[in-house]
Amino acid sequence: RIGAAGIKAEELNRLLGDAVGAGLSHKLGPAIGKLARLYASEGRGIPILANLPVAAPALEEVLSAFSTHKSLCKLILKGCELDADGVTPLAAFLSAGPPRMYEAYLNGNPLIGAHAAPLFEALAANRRAGLSLSAVSMPSCGVTDDAAAALARLLEAGEVSLVELNLKDNPLSEAMKETLHKANAGGYVQSLQL
Repeated sequence: RIGAAGIKAEELNRLLGDAVGAGLSHKLGPAIGKLARLYASEGRGIPILANLPVAAPALEEVLSAFSTHKSLCKLILKGCELDADGVTPLAAFLSAGPPRMYEAYLNGNPLIGAHAAPLFEALAANRRAGLSLSAVSMPSCGVTDDAAAALARLLEAGEVSLVELNLKDNPLSEAMKETLHKANAGGYVQSLQL
């Protein structure tokens, strides 16, 4: 009944944020899905879902709502409790996301961790599909050396092309950071932040 009540996306977002602050995160999945659909229906190019618990199953609702969102420019899922279960649907979304989406912010989701490799594969798929994703921000996502090795292979093969990829504040070894910089010698990522 959200649409019928005339509530705007920003107001619902504020109410959901208040509910998170009150310790009601576990009950918000359906409401977060409605928020995503509301953002899409309003044609918002930059829907902000930061700090809302968008882990599965709410993530599937959000991505479903955003998959047909023709004016989506930025996907902002900072601090949204994304985990290993969310990586597969998120990677599928990034692989074939909305045509105008050029930035994805996934900061502060440390449970992605060792499961980040499919997200890097999605960046290559996005490029192969001729889509416009050009900047991805993943600081503090727990990205491990094993997951980053997939990125290094993709960079060496020239399959990832971005203006910016931010992987700061992840537990990457100095050896892996050096490997990533060497793999990016072709400049496929203009600003690789480690």
